[in-house]
This record gives sequence, structure tokens and C-alpha cells, in this order.
Amino acid sequence: MEKKDTLIIVWSGVIAVAQLVIGLFLTNFELIYVGYFGVAALMIIIFPYSLIVYLRVRKAKMMEEYFPSFLRDIAEAKRAGMTIPNAIALSAQTDYGPLTKEIKRMNNLLSWGVPFPETIKLLQKRVKYSTYIKRGLAILLESYYTGGRIEDAMDAVAESTRLLKEVEKDRESVLQQQLIIVYLIHFIFVGILVALYKILIPLLTFQGGGSASLITSFGGGQSPPLDFYKLLFFLTMTIQSFSNGLVAGVTKEGSLAAGTKHAGIMISTALLAFAIFIFPKTYAINVMSSKTEVTTNELVEFFGSVTLENEPISNVEVTVNFGGVADSTYTDEYGDFSIKIRAPTVEGNYIARVSSTYEGFEAVVDIPIVVR
Repeated sequence: MEKKDTLIIVWSGVIAVAQLVIGLFLTNFELIYVGYFGVAALMIIIFPYSLIVYLRVRKAKMMEEYFPSFLRDIAEAKRAGMTIPNAIALSAQTDYGPLTKEIKRMNNLLSWGVPFPETIKLLQKRVKYSTYIKRGLAILLESYYTGGRIEDAMDAVAESTRLLKEVEKDRESVLQQQLIIVYLIHFIFVGILVALYKILIPLLTFQGGGSASLITSFGGGQSPPLDFYKLLFFLTMTIQSFSNGLVAGVTKEGSLAAGTKHAGIMISTALLAFAIFIFPKTYAINVMSSKTEVTTNELVEFFGSVTLENEPISNVEVTVNFGGVADSTYTDEYGDFSIKIRAPTVEGNYIARVSSTYEGFEAVVDIPIVVR
């Protein structure tokens, strides 16, 4: 591992631990935030180094595109009577994309008297992320040692590298559909988790008024709080996104390092969905009316409960506006309320609006009522 890579890992670890400790102290070590900051710390440690490796692999793949042309040019110059150092010096003046920098390094080493085999070995170390170039250089080195026609070996390596790159491109084109399927699976999974949280979880947890929960498997016969499900869904989304990203990288490009790009995209979309649909606290009024069709001036009762994160809230003001008449009350210790208002004296279709505010949260429910 290079010194630069070690520094990146060390600094990433320091930053991750710092944000974890500070975040947990600021949030009083609440269960849900332990998961948030723990996952964030892992991402801070993993992604910087993984991203650097991915960029190096990407650069190596770009070098592989120019490698056959470089070898053919050297082979032609050798057949024309030039020595290998002179051929490399000539090639150093040609644009081979990202490979140009390495060719100029080779030229400098050869001009300083470094033997050709040693120059090749140093290049192999610098292009350690390119299997094709390392393999091709190893073949050239063996050809040089055996004393054969190295220009023929260069042509053979150039042609085999070109063919292998074409095969790799065809494979990536075929596997593009598989990549799309992996992304579809990811988005469907995130959608299912959001639907579970919005639809199913409220049915399985407290519904106000001290009523029994449908599940009682959480300590002491109580249903789990919403923070438990939020943490569970957060961890599930993160693990699934990271794993799917790695699978996408191996499927499309045959590299775990390439998977960091896809993992970053998937985790970002999952966290965005989490921040929009799951993370915000839910303040709700669960309300019903005694009747939906009443006669004029009939007494109508509105009753229900007020919850924050599906937990009942006591001593919260609830206001009902029905037919221009407004009345308010406060919830009891179980979060329940009940208000009676007389129906309008004029027949028609009305909307009874029930509203409540609590510590910056606001909830409004409209109930249609027909007055005959």
C-alpha cells in the first residue's frame, strides 16, 4: 500500500471517529442516531479510499486503450532500424492519452542509463491496476531475455490486447441489461420499504386511545417505537444499496472498486428517499365523526387521538371548524379528545376541519359531512 493511501485511510478513520463521537453526544446516544452515525462513519472510512482505487482502475482502463498502438509504433520503429530507447523517445512525443505520462517516464529512465528490463519492471509497478498491461509487459520482458525478435512479440501482445479489450466491451454491452435489472431491484426495494413504513407499520403500532397493539413482541408486551423501525429500515437500505452497488460493479466492469460508483449512487438515492419519506417525525390526528350524514342543527361528535411518531400526546389543543362554528379542546392523558358541535341550519355538503399544532408540528384532517 502506498504512503498516500495509508494517509487517506488514517485521516478518514480520524474524521469518522470524530463525527461519530460528536454526533452521539449531541443526540444523547439515542438508539436511532447510533445507527445513523455508525453507518456514516463506515462510509467515511470506506468510500474515500474506494473512490481513489476506482479512479485509478478507470485510468488504467484508459491506458489499455492506447497500449496496443504504443506497442505497434515501437515495433515499427524497431523494424526501421531504431533501437528500443530511441523508439520510446520518439513515442514519447506522441499523444497516447493517460499512457503518455508513463512513456515519458520510461524515456527519462532510459536516457539516465537505467536498463530496459528495469524500466519495464518499474512500469509494471506503476500500472498495477491494469492486468492487460502488466501481462503484456511480462511477455515482452521474457522475449527480451530470450533474445527473440521483440518487435514480433510486441505485435502479438498488441493484437491480443486489442482483441481482449473488444471482448471486454462486448461483455459489458451484454451485461448492461443486467446492470439495469440490479438498479430496478434497488429502486423497487426502496419503494417497498417506504410503503411498509407508510402503510403497514402504522397498522402494527399504537393507534391512540390506549388501544392494544397488534404486535406485542417488543419488551414488556409493548410494540416497538417508530424509531426502532426507522433504524431498521435505515440499516437495511444502506446495506442493500452498498451490496447491490458492488454486485453492479462486478457485473458490469468485473471490479469491486468499480462498484463503489454504483454503491454511491444507490446509497445516495436510498438516503434521499429515507430523508423525504421516513426520517421526518409524523404528527397526526386520528379522527372520526359520529355521523357523516346529519340533519340540520343536529349535534355531531368528533373524536379521536393525537399522536407523535404513533405515540399519544397529552394536553394538546385540538380545534374543530364545522359550518363556520369552531370549538377546541385538549387531549387527555391517553391522547384522546372529543368535541361536539351542532350542524349548520342550512342543508348542503360541508367540510369539517380538524386541526392541531404541537412544538412546530401541524396536522389537519378534513371530514366531509352531508347536512340534510
